[in-house]
Amino acid sequence: MKVVIASLNSKYIHTNLAIRYLKEFCGGIEGVQIEIAEYTINMDKDRILRGLFDKNADVVCFSCYIWNIESTLELAENLKKVAPGVKVILGGPEVSFESKQIMEECGSIDFVVSGEGELTLSELLTGIMHGSDLSAIEGLTFRMANGVVQNGARCPMESLDSVGSPYLSGTMEEFKDKIVYYESSRGCPFSCQYCMSSIERGVRYFDISRVKRELKIFLDAGIKQVKFIDRTFNASVKRAAQILRYLMENDNGYTNFHFEVAAHTIDEELLGIFKNARKGLFQIEIGIQSLNRDTLREIGRGQNFERIRNVVTEIAKAGRVHQHVDLIAGLPHESFESFRDSFNGVFDLGADNIQLGFLKLLKGAPISRSEKLREHGYVYRANPPYEVLQNKYISFEQLARLKEMEELLELYWNSHKFTQACSYIIASLYTGDAFKFFMEYAEYWHDKGYYEIGHSRDCFYRLLLEFCKHKDFGRTDTVRELLRFDYLSMAKTSRVPDFMAGTASDEFGEWRLELLRDEARLAGIIPEYDRSEHRSFARRVHIEQFACDIEALVESPNSMAGKSRQAALFVYPKANSGGDTKIYFINLD
Repeated sequence: MKVVIASLNSKYIHTNLAIRYLKEFCGGIEGVQIEIAEYTINMDKDRILRGLFDKNADVVCFSCYIWNIESTLELAENLKKVAPGVKVILGGPEVSFESKQIMEECGSIDFVVSGEGELTLSELLTGIMHGSDLSAIEGLTFRMANGVVQNGARCPMESLDSVGSPYLSGTMEEFKDKIVYYESSRGCPFSCQYCMSSIERGVRYFDISRVKRELKIFLDAGIKQVKFIDRTFNASVKRAAQILRYLMENDNGYTNFHFEVAAHTIDEELLGIFKNARKGLFQIEIGIQSLNRDTLREIGRGQNFERIRNVVTEIAKAGRVHQHVDLIAGLPHESFESFRDSFNGVFDLGADNIQLGFLKLLKGAPISRSEKLREHGYVYRANPPYEVLQNKYISFEQLARLKEMEELLELYWNSHKFTQACSYIIASLYTGDAFKFFMEYAEYWHDKGYYEIGHSRDCFYRLLLEFCKHKDFGRTDTVRELLRFDYLSMAKTSRVPDFMAGTASDEFGEWRLELLRDEARLAGIIPEYDRSEHRSFARRVHIEQFACDIEALVESPNSMAGKSRQAALFVYPKANSGGDTKIYFINLD
């Protein structure tokens, strides 16, 4: 019996861990041949359908999530039309909680596997092959002549030792230039009411020796990024430290590891690891979600924000670990005004990225129960991803404004292309109120119709300068200097757009040429300068004059720009090195 386990991923670089677990677990069933098939939701639908049809499978299983459920159901329906003999099985979080309803609405679906799928799918495939009774298979919903039957739920496996590794055998070639998704544990110690993980109590761990063997495979293969999908990586602080130290000891200088962590439980040992790791080795995501106490109480999140503040700021100062912090708009008791406080509090932490998300009422999450929806007045989209439109605390219009603000937050802050200009505007022109800046800038874009049209890279710089002129802050010249600094920090360029160009004198031009020829002086300014590579090095250098104390503004955005002239020497990384631009300042007065 030929079985295909398929997934429609959201992007080409993504890989699906679940279908690999299922193949590994079910691969030993006698008489069953299993292969996996990965596509993306952006691929041509006919190509996907033809691809599955050509496999001539007896059974096709689909892994279902909020980003692919609609496309998956359409694909399953059409596959059943052109290959009526194929058995179609759905599994995954998007079908686990309403399995009977889905089967009653979609006649093309033969079976739904709910919850943890390894044992259920294994028993189901055995049952299909032998034509045996399916009524005793826990976690299964199936079709009979007299209607849809939903069996009892399956409890999660007590031990994960029986779950084979999809990485310990075979080659890693298929993961070249892709993200590898990996888990060292299942479950979560917390009970956040908006999350499906709150349904399952406790955390189960894979054997630590197996984890180390798998991680060594990723390191030896030179995988670009490994993304841990553990709900809370540091649920066991001691175990987390053991894994992190192993990764540091075996670091290949290239692979990056991403973790979701609870910052308030990071102890001094973990903090020390993050502060001393190779820059780029680790990346952490911290779900803060809100600072509103009533909100946190309602959603079941107990967190010590002072501890979070200390941890995030300490890690940020060390500059070794890239930090994402998450906020969710649309939570219970979070008004527009209180969200402003949450945003500013989180922004001030100094993390690298602020991810502003919007509450999704996921199937199975406690907050999605009908009594909770009524209590908080939730109105939400009927189709995936079930995003909130409004509730009794925040209106649709206010959430729409936050949506527009989030777009500019991504463009102007999380992109790191406007860091110095935005830092100065927030610190000096908005007295530290980041929410007010992004909201007023978003309203400006809305009023001007800028969201409706495409913009070039240079245009984004011009629009920010245009906004500052519109607000009449009186410091447009300083903003222009910082925008030029940001622009030149990103990449070497032959010219700066006229609207933010400087006014370097002929004298400066001659001085710049002399400096680039003076190997001894360059060696005194730039520690990594190599005289033997002078020619190639000079091609990676740009020297720009600024009409203010640019170094002081970069170091302290709320300082007043002095009138002393400075030059910034930009040293760009070698091609494909993945390095950062290094900048050195030279006083001209």
